[in-house]
Amino acid sequence: MQSVSRRKEVVYAWLVVAVIALITAIPVMYFNSTTKRGGILDDAILNKQDPYYIMDQQVKKLSSQGLKTGEVISFVIPLEHGVTKKNLGYIKWFTDKLKEAFPEFGILSLSVAADYRDTGEELLNK
Repeated sequence: MQSVSRRKEVVYAWLVVAVIALITAIPVMYFNSTTKRGGILDDAILNKQDPYYIMDQQVKKLSSQGLKTGEVISFVIPLEHGVTKKNLGYIKWFTDKLKEAFPEFGILSLSVAADYRDTGEELLNK
C-alpha cells in the first residue's frame, strides 16, 4: 500500500512541475514571438522632432531600399598644434590607408567630407 501512495506523490509532483512549466513557457513563447526585435536604444528618443531621431528614421527608410549600414568605428587623432596643413595631410593619408586596407567598407573622414550648401531649392556640393 505504501508504494501506491508513494507513486501518487511522484505523479502529483511531476504534474505540479508540468503545470508550472506550461504556465511559464506559454507566455514566454508568446511574447518572444510577438515582441519587436531591436536593441534597448530603439525608439528611446521620445521627442519626434529631435534632429537625430529624424535623421535616424531617414536612414532606416533608406535601409529598406538597399542601404547597408553597420557599426561605426571612430579613430581619434590628436592634433598637437591644432588644425594645420600638415595635420590635415596626415588625416588624408590615414584615410587613404584605411580605404586601401578595407575597400569593402565605407570610410567617412574630414578629408573626404562633402561641403553641402542648401540654397533652398537644391543641395550643392562645391
